[in-house]
Amino acid sequence: MTDQNKDNQASRRNSFRAVTCCALCMVSFFFPLAKHRKVSSIEDSSLWIQKSFAKEAIAASNMTGADVRRRRQVQTRNDHGQHHSIHHSVQLDFLVAGFAKCGTTSLLRTLEAHNETTVPHKEQCSLETVDNDNTARAAILHSLRNASAQNKQGIKCPFSFTTPRSLTRLQEWFPSTKLIFGLRHPVKAFESYYNYRVSSFHLGKLQGPIPPAETLVGSKEWERVSTSTVQFERVLKQLKNGTKLKHPVFMYTLAQMDDAIENVALRKELRSFLELEHTIEPIAKFNVNPRVGARGHKETIDICDAKYNELRSILVTNGKKTQEWIRNEMLPYARVANRDGFEQLLKQWARDPCDGKKQKATRSVNIR
Repeated sequence: MTDQNKDNQASRRNSFRAVTCCALCMVSFFFPLAKHRKVSSIEDSSLWIQKSFAKEAIAASNMTGADVRRRRQVQTRNDHGQHHSIHHSVQLDFLVAGFAKCGTTSLLRTLEAHNETTVPHKEQCSLETVDNDNTARAAILHSLRNASAQNKQGIKCPFSFTTPRSLTRLQEWFPSTKLIFGLRHPVKAFESYYNYRVSSFHLGKLQGPIPPAETLVGSKEWERVSTSTVQFERVLKQLKNGTKLKHPVFMYTLAQMDDAIENVALRKELRSFLELEHTIEPIAKFNVNPRVGARGHKETIDICDAKYNELRSILVTNGKKTQEWIRNEMLPYARVANRDGFEQLLKQWARDPCDGKKQKATRSVNIR
């Protein structure tokens, strides 16, 4: 037997082994087709699949080594092309990326109602919470499957960048996505988040016990509630790349939403940031916690109570550093509405919002 014949036989054997190893893949392909062929039984389906295997095996046995290599190259290019098409078929134009209890749900509902934007009704946090890359990306794409190609497409997750992995994924999958961050005085943000979790516990959504608010300092947290959670610069620092931002960033404060005049300026600037033609409607309040003040649970807190003086002191000390960092490191590069007014609102974080206030038996706090 000549060396060439030996090489051809070896190539055929390798081809046959390759086809055999792919049997399970072919079952997943041929079995649905068998149903369309209206086979009468499982045995008939099995026989039909076996015949299909035999045809593939015969074809493979006649292939030379060069044929096999060419076939693999074509399949690899096809697989890459399919992945490339799926990867780029949906564009994530914007992400409402933070922060919890800073009006993100109100903003989501407003953009959901706009005729030029498409956002899922629920939070989409796969970027942060799903470990498998393919599964996380598929979940994001699936959430936007019904989006119009003409609309700006976005999602909301108020804790998007608590780990560096989220930003790495975003830069790889959606490098041009615009980021929107809502901010709030850290003292009020902590109180709001804690009371929201208390209400969620009483609705059966969370497991107990509920820890005292004053113990949630630094690394000690409960369902993401902690003094460190409202140190917003811990997340925002990831977005800095020297004197540039890794993604376009828009920031607002909840105080701007709550002020009638500032609300107008906020909507105008946000419309420009998202490149929308039509006006954004007034941003109304959503996801308001009704169980506060006199209607609160026994664990619901009024952070202005004297028992939380030390907790507030920690939050104000951290808040002073946070607002200084945002003003110096983010404000020169990010988009905001009414820059001077925005900066003045940030400076208030260096002061205790409870100073000079009389304690009341009941308080009404809007928690979003």
